[in-house]
Amino acid sequence: ENIFTNHLLVNRHLDSNNQYVNDSLTNILQYTFTQSKLSGFALYTKKITAGTISAGVNTDLYMFNFIDSARNINAGDADYWQWRTRWDSKDQAVLLQPFIQWKYPVNDNVELLAGLHSQYFSLSNSFVAAEPRLGLKWRSNERNTWNFGTGLHSQIQPSYIYYYGSRNDASGQPILDNLRLGFTRSAHVIGGFQRMMSSTIRMKTEVYYQYLFNVPVEEETSSFSLVNSGAGFSRFFPRKLVNTGTGRNYGVELTVEKFFSKGYLFLLTGALFEAKYQGSDKVWRDTDFNGNYAFNALFTKEWTLKTRNTISVGSKITTAGGRRYGPVDVAASEREKDVVFEDATRNSMQFRPYFRFDIRLNYKINRPKVTHEIAVDLVNLLGTKNILKLTYAPDPATGNNIREEYQLGFLPLFYYRIDF
Repeated sequence: ENIFTNHLLVNRHLDSNNQYVNDSLTNILQYTFTQSKLSGFALYTKKITAGTISAGVNTDLYMFNFIDSARNINAGDADYWQWRTRWDSKDQAVLLQPFIQWKYPVNDNVELLAGLHSQYFSLSNSFVAAEPRLGLKWRSNERNTWNFGTGLHSQIQPSYIYYYGSRNDASGQPILDNLRLGFTRSAHVIGGFQRMMSSTIRMKTEVYYQYLFNVPVEEETSSFSLVNSGAGFSRFFPRKLVNTGTGRNYGVELTVEKFFSKGYLFLLTGALFEAKYQGSDKVWRDTDFNGNYAFNALFTKEWTLKTRNTISVGSKITTAGGRRYGPVDVAASEREKDVVFEDATRNSMQFRPYFRFDIRLNYKINRPKVTHEIAVDLVNLLGTKNILKLTYAPDPATGNNIREEYQLGFLPLFYYRIDF
């Protein structure tokens, strides 16, 4: 029997005791991915009669070294067990981001911030001449502050996407179909309100809307979109991409915060949101990240002893809607040796909600020249099994090739720190 794990093929058989024994390990993947970046920043600021003008440029030099080869492990294919090069690139690219900004205090209670941002990426030869951005802050009285912001933004793609070759030329080198992918772009609108409910308690709320466009999707009709990248820890291997996808995110957030006073503090946050996208099939779907809600509650209490030492106890509760997924395409998953979801029903299902409860115990010894701190963090104290993703992992005993992978379980952490 052959079992695939990470980048190795494990050959194993049953011995006389009906127990599995490993025979050998064979490489099925060979890869090295290195990315380095050098950054520079220049800024010039001048005060004028009508406020302050700032101009500058951010410059990033990227250096890539992407090498990857994989065996064809699908028995019956003409090139079975042959190596195929998927990445073979050593390259450099420059990302330039010049900008100009004007800050104008209309009066003691109103402040205006306006600017233009430009962006150029040498690798894909992508250029945005001017993206306007505007922010407004109004303090209506001593307790209440309002804010508004809007603007256009652009973002380069994950670097390995540019160099991936889903096909090879006659010499075996990857054909770089995605090298000229343009920026993903978005238009943002946000409005907020902040109120000091007392000298130590602050309440903030924000509503927002974001429209995404020029999102990379597959040229062939499918549900794939790059907005879902980063949902897992594995790489993915798309076909030829084009900048025709769209998406939208909107929601409301609320925060109530008490600053530390009288020996305690707390922080309550909540968010309700929607995150949708369109692939090249032009069907609106939930993104992988569309859990619809997230809530956090944090509380810390501290006691000062007669010796001036302190004891504190803190706790944090987090809950959020589960990530989206869909029915698994069993045949395609077996062929690819990875989880492949049915295209038409992508993200039509949802993992159970995320929940985590943490506690922290802290004892601090204060001395004239040194402070000793001893603490214990009890992470995920209840040991809740929060689903991270589905993974391809054949189980000969059950015949099930797909299993759930879980996030961090119960983890006690102890540390001792000295501050001089």
